[in-house]
Amino acid sequence: MPSVLITTSVASSLLFRLELIERLIENGYRVIIICAKNAVIINKLIDIGCEYLELKVNRQGRNPLSDLSVLFQYIKIIKKVRPDIVLTYTVKPNIYASLACQFLRVRYINNITGLGVIGNKGIMQKGLFFLQRLAFQKSACVFFQNTENEKLYNDNRLVTSRAKIVPGSGVNINRFNAVAYPEEQSTIRFLVISRLRRDKGYDELFYAIRNITLCNLEFHIVGSIENDKYEYEINSLKENFSVWYYGTLAPEDVKNMIAECHCLIHPSHSEGMANVILESAASARPVIASDIPGCREAIDDGISGYLFSMRDATSLVGCIEQFTKLSWDQRKNMGVAGRRKMEREFDREVVVDAYIDEIQSCIGSR
Repeated sequence: MPSVLITTSVASSLLFRLELIERLIENGYRVIIICAKNAVIINKLIDIGCEYLELKVNRQGRNPLSDLSVLFQYIKIIKKVRPDIVLTYTVKPNIYASLACQFLRVRYINNITGLGVIGNKGIMQKGLFFLQRLAFQKSACVFFQNTENEKLYNDNRLVTSRAKIVPGSGVNINRFNAVAYPEEQSTIRFLVISRLRRDKGYDELFYAIRNITLCNLEFHIVGSIENDKYEYEINSLKENFSVWYYGTLAPEDVKNMIAECHCLIHPSHSEGMANVILESAASARPVIASDIPGCREAIDDGISGYLFSMRDATSLVGCIEQFTKLSWDQRKNMGVAGRRKMEREFDREVVVDAYIDEIQSCIGSR
């Protein structure tokens, strides 16, 4: 039985690979998952036939000794499992699992799901560039989610092996089906779904909430707080504005939140391809998002939503106000346009096919 090892820092990101994992199992592959512990998600994956091994990793940590322990964990696990192919997602697995695979002569495929801290110029970027250049030099293939990320990696000579572009993780257009637009009413509900961090655009969002002069607007926020400053901000906003904060929700609850909103706001500074935009658009909801790679590909500006200048809170305010001036029919039609775009360009089955083809090619050419 051929075996595929899939590794990521964050267990929740595996929910966007669920269809790939299911297809692999259906096709007779043994699937092993390595990631940080998350009982709910891991149990779900075990139930469908995966094996699981824990990875102890600090995603935000910058201690070289701690990172060295991640490398040794990968060497130990991959040596024990001996998979036919390894798929890596997120920064640290992309680096350390790849180096372990090189050491053990196991084939591997990398996935660039966004830039994150890599997009910040400085000493850290140079260090990460050096490590990624080493990690990717023997990759069977590097998947990118947008052309500008691919260009950055090519311009800095980080990738010398084969590269392919896929439309992010795609979206399951059957699970996220078009949902009836909320009935016409005076209140407009905006939804934000992302971790509360500066690079997710919360400074701009909070400015917008405080400075929009329109009444009858609600802002519903879903995501974990990763900055103590934002915990204070959220509490302050809840007291003075129509703001609701829900923390982290289960996937089905998030799906229900999308159905109840009139528009998604995604003010992120960096994305590979924003899954929450794909899921909201597939549900026939308009989206207001930063005009950046990983967001702009999923939105037809003025047709399925609006794009605003990254880090520009005034631009965000303008888009929100422009959306509120639309009629109910115009907002609904924006959502319909987004749904059609997802069907045409972002069906997850296209992404799954690309991965399966690459895996089969690699295993067949061992």
